[in-house]
Amino acid sequence: MAVWQETSYLFRIANFFRSVWTNSSIYLKLNRLYHVLVNALSSSALARIFSPYNPREIPGLGEILFRKARTWGETALQKSLQWLRKTFLRGSIISREFHNFLLDWRGSTVNVLGEILFGFSGSFLSLSLYFHRLEGLSWIFFGTLCMVLGLIGTLAPTEFLRSSLLQKFREKPYEKRRGFILPILIGIFAGFFAFLSTPLLVLGGTIALLVSFLIVFKEEWGLYVIAAYAPVDFFVRSNLPSGVARIWPLALMALVLLGIIFRTWKNPPRRFFFTEVSPPLLFFLMWNSLSLLENSVSFSVGFEGIRAILQTSIFFFLTLNALRKRDRLKTLLLILSIILLGVSLYAIYQHIIQVPVKPGWVDVDFEQDIKTRSYSIFPSPNALSGYLVLFFPLLLVLFLEERKIILKIFFLGVALLMGLALMYTLTRAGWLVCGLSLLLLGILHDRRILVFLLILALALPFLPEFSTRLSTMISGEYWAKSATAGRLYRWELGLEIASGHPLFGTGPGTFGGAVAYRAGYWPGIYADNYYIKTASELGFAGLSLFLLTLLFLFVGGFRRIRTIKEKTLKNIGWALQAGIFAFLAHNFTENLWEEPPLAVAFWFTAGLLFLLPLLEKGNVSET
Repeated sequence: MAVWQETSYLFRIANFFRSVWTNSSIYLKLNRLYHVLVNALSSSALARIFSPYNPREIPGLGEILFRKARTWGETALQKSLQWLRKTFLRGSIISREFHNFLLDWRGSTVNVLGEILFGFSGSFLSLSLYFHRLEGLSWIFFGTLCMVLGLIGTLAPTEFLRSSLLQKFREKPYEKRRGFILPILIGIFAGFFAFLSTPLLVLGGTIALLVSFLIVFKEEWGLYVIAAYAPVDFFVRSNLPSGVARIWPLALMALVLLGIIFRTWKNPPRRFFFTEVSPPLLFFLMWNSLSLLENSVSFSVGFEGIRAILQTSIFFFLTLNALRKRDRLKTLLLILSIILLGVSLYAIYQHIIQVPVKPGWVDVDFEQDIKTRSYSIFPSPNALSGYLVLFFPLLLVLFLEERKIILKIFFLGVALLMGLALMYTLTRAGWLVCGLSLLLLGILHDRRILVFLLILALALPFLPEFSTRLSTMISGEYWAKSATAGRLYRWELGLEIASGHPLFGTGPGTFGGAVAYRAGYWPGIYADNYYIKTASELGFAGLSLFLLTLLFLFVGGFRRIRTIKEKTLKNIGWALQAGIFAFLAHNFTENLWEEPPLAVAFWFTAGLLFLLPLLEKGNVSET
């Protein structure tokens, strides 16, 4: 009963509020507005129904066809968009094939390269034969050989290629490839474009694209390419356009850095190392900039001078941070040894065929009997000697530390050929600094090195040109001529310039180097001493910062060698330090830093030395 009374009471209250609302002025106004709108809409509807006949409202045949075509077009467009979304977006056929291509590239590199080579050689050879572009059996044989090699690389399973000789004859199931269509299509298109343009350029671009993937997704490949910088740079500058030669080092740095960032993001415990070399190097860069602003030097010349000094130092940090796998170090050193073997053999070949000596490489007044000097892939014999003395101690240590007989013989052969090539450069400073580095390495670390130093010292007198070069150097006439128009004169001139501008120098790129020569500063004068050149351009203050950077680098190398416990890594570290010493000493008589391949090789060696203790420690290895 109580519930019913409460319900009736609520109903009475609701009726009261309803009556108040219906009797209010607001309700009456809204009701009147509603009726006005209804009447207006009804009249407009009736007016449309009884309006006069308008023939344009009846569609004709053309309008009907147009509407149908528009409907068909919209349907086709919607279906095309659906196909594109299915084909190219996430989970599509193309994305799946591209993902499989990347997986195969990481796990079955030989197969992917074989498929690309097969498609390239097949399409290029077929088109060339059809249009009579190839003449002679040698080209046909070469194209057929490429197809056969590509077919072998395509069909051979990765596990079969990686297995030993005995394992190859066992019956076991091999892992199937995920896909092979995309690599073959890449090769076919590359062969087609090679037929339309320069085959070497297209093939080089294709190889560069594939190596770019490897650099980004495989950490060791960045170091492989940096180790091969000298021959790659020689090939690019000799066969490709100048624009490619100018931009490819920047592309290499960007790719290696991108791979480091990718692996650091993928593996958060991994970090980027800067080392104690960074502060003095940054101060040296700042001093270069201040010298450029202080002196009235063209910005393009000054910037080129700064770039020639400091751009290659980036490879030190890239080398230090690119690799974290200990087992890849041996492969890297083996690749470097193969590169040194090729460079040395080419230098020996130049000596055998008696490549004519260029003007300025010998003193025509004292050395008329010298007809040739080897320089291999470098611009001058002095540059070749700088490259060889940097790595010669390393090859000797690899020979002494190797346990396998085949590799031991290989390293010994490469070291001997490097010594022979160094002799054929006829560079007295190279002979001297190489002997000093081996002497220090033998006294401070391994006495067995002294045996190779003795062999090198005994072999030099048998070189016919050795006596000529040595007798020229110790003659008084040579030093008198050097003081008037030779190396001593250029050193004295550089010191006078540095004394006149002791703080900021004359500006980067203004004396004694390739940049100054191209810009017209002191035309024809090369300082032949990188430290005097630095003092004249940046003042004694700039030279002090440069030497401070090298001191931090040298001391940091010693500190890291002391932290290494493993005997083989420690010996490799001593060899790298000896090579760095030889290169720095060689710069007292040459501008080796002016050559980008030599500067990159130096910073690569320094970065490798700083990397050794990180490879020994397990806490920075990639999981």
